Amino acid sequence: MFPLYVCDKCGQVDLVEMGYPSGTLPKPALCTVCQGRVWHNQIPQRAYDPMRDLPVNRPTGVGLG
Repeated sequence: MFPLYVCDKCGQVDLVEMGYPSGTLPKPALCTVCQGRVWHNQIPQRAYDPMRDLPVNRPTGVGLG
């Protein structure tokens, strides 16, 4: 699966490669829609769920220990 990030404006998850093809997330990181573009439909448009998602711009609580 491709890396996800959470939009700092609306709280939806988006694919890093769709929102920021360079792979570098700015602060704030905005989803495709909040950037003023049409949603890409590569993944469903939905809110961040900490029990389901492992985004690159949020702490996960997952450790190697």
